[in-house]
Amino acid sequence: MAIGGNELSKEELEALLGETVEEEVPVSGLSKEEGGVLKDISGTSMNAAATALSTILNKQVTIAEPAVNEISPQKVTDNISGAAIVVEAEYSGGIKGPTYVIFLKEHGAMIADLMMGGDGTSPPDDINDLYLGALGEAVGQMTESAAASLSSSLGKTVTVSAPKIKVIDFKKGIPKDLPIFKENKVVEVDYNFTLGDLSQGKLIQLLPLTIAKPIVSTVMGPVAKEPSPAFAPGVHPVQFARLSPTETTQLPANLKLLMDVPMNVSVELGRKKLTLKNILDIGTGSVIELEKMAKEPVDILVNGKLIAKGGVVVVDDNFGVRITEILTPEERLESLK
Repeated sequence: MAIGGNELSKEELEALLGETVEEEVPVSGLSKEEGGVLKDISGTSMNAAATALSTILNKQVTIAEPAVNEISPQKVTDNISGAAIVVEAEYSGGIKGPTYVIFLKEHGAMIADLMMGGDGTSPPDDINDLYLGALGEAVGQMTESAAASLSSSLGKTVTVSAPKIKVIDFKKGIPKDLPIFKENKVVEVDYNFTLGDLSQGKLIQLLPLTIAKPIVSTVMGPVAKEPSPAFAPGVHPVQFARLSPTETTQLPANLKLLMDVPMNVSVELGRKKLTLKNILDIGTGSVIELEKMAKEPVDILVNGKLIAKGGVVVVDDNFGVRITEILTPEERLESLK
C-alpha cells in the first residue's frame, strides 16, 4: 500500500489499521523425500477412487503409477493438448484448500455415456448439461472415496465439497477462471488411467503447495526420523504410541498353547433390518442404506465379537482396515469367552 507515492512499512500499516498485519509466508517446494510420501498417499487415494468408479460403471477402472512433479501452470497447459474435463473440489476438515483432477474429454464422455446406460463405445462429441450431470455423479463418488482414503492416511477426517466440472480448451492458453493456475508453482500428480477395454491415457491431479505440504508433513511428522524399510506403494509404517512402564499386560501363562487356534476376523460396514418383501424386491442395481453414517468407523469382529473399530483403506487392489480403536488384550480375551 502507498500514499502520496511512499510505500508504508509493515509497522506503519499496523499503526494505521490498529491491528497486526500478517505477512504472507511463501511455501517452499517439495523435497525428494516429501515427493515420495505424496506419491504413496496420492496413489492410495486414487486407488480408492478407481474402486468406487469401477463399482458405479460396472467396468474395471485403474488409476495407477503416480508420478509427482512440481511445475509451472504454463507447463501444465502445454502438456494438455486440446479440450479436457477439469474437476474442481474443496477439501475441508483435516486439511483445507482446493484439489483439481483433469482427464481427457473423451474419457469424460465415455464415463458419462456409461452412466447414462450406454456401453461407452459411442460417446457424444459434445457433453451437454445432461451428460455433465451424469459425469458429476460419478466424479462425486470418486472424490468422496479419495477423501475417505486420505482421512485414513492422515489419521483425521477430511471432507470434500461437491465437485464443479468444466470443459476447458487448453489450446487457448492458461484458463484464467481457475485459481490454481494463478500460482507460481503447482504440484502435479500424473496417473495412468484405464477405462476397461475402452480407452487408456493420462489423468492429472493438481494441488497447490499450500495443500501438498500439510498432507506430507502430517504423515512424516514434525521430527525427522531414521530411514524406514521399503514398503509397497500406498503402505506406510504404523506409528505406535509409546507405552509407559505401568502399562504391562498380564496374560495367562498357558495362553501360548492356544496361539495356533484359527479365529474368524470379519469387518462389518453396517446393518439394516428389512422385511421379507423388501428382500425379495432387491435386484441388480438396488441400493441398501445401512444404519451407519458414511464417516463412522467400521466394526472389526473376531468370532462375531467386537474387538476394535477402524477405517477402510485400499492397499494396491485390496481392501484393508486401519485400526483406530481397540480393546486391551485382557478385554479382548474376556469378550471372546
